[in-house]
Amino acid sequence: MLFLPAIKGRYAVGVTTFVTPVHPPRPIGSVKLRNSSGNSTPKGESKPALLLEEVAYTAYYPANVSAKSKKGVDWFIRPYRPIRESLDGFAAFLGWPTWILWPIVYLFGSFVKTKIPAYPNVPLLHPRNSERKQGEAPIDKWPLVIFSHGLGGSRTAYSQFCCRLAASGRVVLAVEHRDGTGTVSMPRSWHVDGNKSEPRTIVYLRESDIHWDDSDSIQSQPFPLRAEQLAFRHHEVYITYNSFHKLIHKDPEVKIETIDGKPFDEQSWGLDGSTGEPLVNCDTNVVLGGHSFGGCTVLSILSTDPPAEYLPLPIERAIVLDPWLEPLPAPGPVPVGKAKNGRRNMVENGSEGASPTTSVDEVIDSVKSTLEENSIVGRPSGNNAVSPHPRMLVINSETFTVWKDHFARLQEVVKGWEPEEKSIITLVASKHTSFSDFPILPVFSTRTAHRIFNTIANLSVSFLDRRLEEELKLTKTIKKDIKIIGNHPILIRTFSKQDENAIKYHYIAHTSLDIIEERANANGKLGDCYLGLLYSMEDVAVYGYITPLKVKIVLALALSDSVVKDVEVIMAFKAMHMAYYSAISNPFLKLESSMDSAIDQSPHILVGSPKWKNFRKRVDEISRTEVTFRVGEAQWAFKSKFDISQPELDAPNADLVFDGLDTFSTVTLNGSEILKTTNQFIAHRVSVKSLLKAGTNELLLHFDTTHHQGREIEKVQSPDKLALWNGDSSRLHVRKAQYNYGWDWVLMTVGPWKPITLETYTTRIAEVDARADVSENLDAKLSADIKLSSSFTGVVDVQVKSPAGEVVASERLNIKDSKGAKYEKAFAGGEVELWYPVGYGKQPLYSLHFTLFDQVGELMTLSACLSR
Repeated sequence: MLFLPAIKGRYAVGVTTFVTPVHPPRPIGSVKLRNSSGNSTPKGESKPALLLEEVAYTAYYPANVSAKSKKGVDWFIRPYRPIRESLDGFAAFLGWPTWILWPIVYLFGSFVKTKIPAYPNVPLLHPRNSERKQGEAPIDKWPLVIFSHGLGGSRTAYSQFCCRLAASGRVVLAVEHRDGTGTVSMPRSWHVDGNKSEPRTIVYLRESDIHWDDSDSIQSQPFPLRAEQLAFRHHEVYITYNSFHKLIHKDPEVKIETIDGKPFDEQSWGLDGSTGEPLVNCDTNVVLGGHSFGGCTVLSILSTDPPAEYLPLPIERAIVLDPWLEPLPAPGPVPVGKAKNGRRNMVENGSEGASPTTSVDEVIDSVKSTLEENSIVGRPSGNNAVSPHPRMLVINSETFTVWKDHFARLQEVVKGWEPEEKSIITLVASKHTSFSDFPILPVFSTRTAHRIFNTIANLSVSFLDRRLEEELKLTKTIKKDIKIIGNHPILIRTFSKQDENAIKYHYIAHTSLDIIEERANANGKLGDCYLGLLYSMEDVAVYGYITPLKVKIVLALALSDSVVKDVEVIMAFKAMHMAYYSAISNPFLKLESSMDSAIDQSPHILVGSPKWKNFRKRVDEISRTEVTFRVGEAQWAFKSKFDISQPELDAPNADLVFDGLDTFSTVTLNGSEILKTTNQFIAHRVSVKSLLKAGTNELLLHFDTTHHQGREIEKVQSPDKLALWNGDSSRLHVRKAQYNYGWDWVLMTVGPWKPITLETYTTRIAEVDARADVSENLDAKLSADIKLSSSFTGVVDVQVKSPAGEVVASERLNIKDSKGAKYEKAFAGGEVELWYPVGYGKQPLYSLHFTLFDQVGELMTLSACLSR
């Protein structure tokens, strides 16, 4: 027998699981089971997938133990049958064959038996017998907490967390959600005569296990199954509260028993003999908690009015652990504006008299109406008293915090309850599963997992005890602004880890996500969007796609001379999306950083399960799809790194000189944009001194496709497209070598076609305007205006050289605190050769040479590097 870690806290913990009926059983939503699913479905019938017939919840509470009390509660759920049901449930959830899982499940469930260190079915401790520190006020009633588990969870999967709250002096009701989000549950129908049906097995539901009729409208929901499961959970939480409320108030109409039929001490759960008050406070200060989809459930309940047949929950605080927000309608959720106290027509367990079928729209419409009423939050309406918003603590895993879009939405959501934005805490090195028992199971647990869990428990208890600030002072914390360039990709390798291209593909993945982020920010919300060609580099073209669920997919395709068809690329993306969806539909699939590669720290899916092998096989099939493209339709990126010393950087000026960029380019230096070009033929000089740094600097040139840019310009300047016989008509609108458009070169060129130089200097000759004038008697006059880049004191040495290189004239011009000088020289007829048109004489070319010296005669040299 193996025990989970001992429970820290003042009190021993008791565990009792209660069940209560729903009369009559009713379906929630319109989703139905397929006959091929692993759930109990009569052959040939299409049954509701979500049938509300019995609600189960496990109570964790301060226990009144005696010498006869035995410690140890089964962690694996085995209410009626052998552990086979748990095995089937985990197999359905993980998507693995049972033969892989059975050694682990049977080892921990049957042979050594994993136990929760708590006492089953023992009496509830009377509050007056509770331990108190000196100066503490006596406890009249135990506070109540209701907890909702996440996908793949159960009423015992968070036993450590629930036990820690119970050991601190609380009664925790962990709901067993029987909506197909848990690994396994076995509900029964309670007949009017008191008999019960045989339990039916419900294992984790996948999309392949369910269907909707053609007449059902589910298109408005991004996660239709999750939306209906969320509606189901609303009913379970309210019924849990209502039935427990009746139990502790000794309501004679309550129908409740333990799940295994064993007796429990009803007297200890009743009223105080001396005061007539219940021992658990259900009427005020209730706490709602949940993890993952359970956190989503908490936020949904806090932002909606209860269905008409239920009492409102008197929630005072909420603990939300790593919430998953995507099933909730956006924008929102937001707090309910006002309490609807008129809804008091509560019947037994909130079920009798209700509609036989409950639509998910009831929950969704309530969320939307809450959003519409948000403007009146906090203001009274009529005679209804306004309920203050519950205080909220959100504890996030690091993996969910670096999920950029999701975390940004979480921050906006939490502002509705905590405007000061101090209630989101992220635990470094934690994972999504860190809040459950899984990381601290015997044999497999680690010190890190224990440390993270203890932090989660300590923060939660201190929040409920209203001493969170004190706890944070004792916990090592840091205020962190998270800035993420793109989302961390899941890198699906179709090459070996030793492949020399590993660095390149790692770079491609992250760069592509940056581009997708920029386009999404520029265009607003993108959904199910083919982004086309993102850019090209070396021998690959990179394409992007955003799925309806905001999954970003990048394909890096090998270059070829064939023309790519968008429809082929889109088909490849669709196939990748389906393969990805099948593999990642399990939220607990292990995503870790590569530990054996220093160059690749992006998350990737670890090889292991048969499902992974099928996924990998499908990726390989897609990667062999012949999708190619025309070079001229591509975007290209050129990157260069260069070093500059501190003495060079100390020069007053530093310029990057681009002698020729072909054609539409955006240039960035060390991440800052410095230049945009639209003309192949002109040079550009950019002052970059403020952006340079001593050491290594990075220059990036991104070239857009000339075809694309030209056609966009043509739409504006010439809406009526011209019919040219020799090439694309958009060429008329582009300052680029026209032979690129098809009558000469085959390929459309792109890139830097002349040198790029970094120049550092004090001052330089910026411009010379030289002119020659010949009189009628063939005398010649030469003049030159010399312009400097800045005011300067020194001299300019001017030389005029013949075509043979001989100096025919020279002069030294003095410059004093000036930005220029003027040179003039007269030549008598016959002193120099004149230039004649072809056929009339020679064409001799004279050259002018200018040299700049400082005041002491030192040559003003120009330091240049990065010549490419």
